[in-house]
This record gives sequence, C-alpha cells and structure tokens, in this order.
Amino acid sequence: MSAASLTAVPAAAPAPPPAPADALKPDARGLIDIPGFLAAREARADLEAVPNPFRCRFHPPPPADDHNFSVSAILRGPAAGSGACVINGSVLEPGAVVSGLLVRSLLDDGVVLERGSCAVFLPLRDEPVTIRLPR
Repeated sequence: MSAASLTAVPAAAPAPPPAPADALKPDARGLIDIPGFLAAREARADLEAVPNPFRCRFHPPPPADDHNFSVSAILRGPAAGSGACVINGSVLEPGAVVSGLLVRSLLDDGVVLERGSCAVFLPLRDEPVTIRLPR
C-alpha cells in the first residue's frame, strides 16, 4: 500500500458532558413529577426560614398533566452540541421544544430537557417515561 492511498481518520467527536447532578431522573415507576419536586423545594425553603406556628402546612398539589416521552435514538454530530434525537417519533435537535420542554443537550445514554429552573434527564430505554408537568 502506498502512502497516497491511505486516508486520514476523522477525529472523534468530543465526549458529551455528563447529565447535570441536579437533573430530575425517573423513579422506579418511570415517573418524573415536576410539580411535586417544586412543591418539595418550596416546603424545604419554608422550613429553613424562621419557624411560624401559624403558617399553612398543607398545600394541595397543583394541577398537572402527564405526558409520555420515549427516546428511541440519539445521533451525535461531529461538533459539540450538534446532533439530533428521536422523541415520540419526532426528530429534534438541541434547542427544539417538545411539550413545553426545551431539548438542552444530547448525551450517550439520554437527553436533558429543561423547563424553567428544572432540568430533566430522559434516558434512552424501551419503556416510556411519564413527566408530570404543571398546567
């Protein structure tokens, strides 16, 4: 083989960053409860404040809708932040919005979605994940 017939191997794409540590992940039932998380975070902040024996300790859960999401493929591009994923049969790139959730980043084992101050890790798996979203 001559040196002219050899071609350079393209550089591998940089590894994606890991899922954010604060990203919500599905529980054993495959549910991510965003309103429940926000209510728990608010209750925790109330407990850290000055104790008030007259404050309301029970708050009914806010109205919410359940949405099923299924990640069936993740395609990473050659540059960081490029690529696409298939969620519920739709091809989406980072920056796209699906059911009010922003596709923030693509990882090897899932997709990070974002809504407001909440990041959600949606794993690549056979069973769909249910995300409970506030109305």
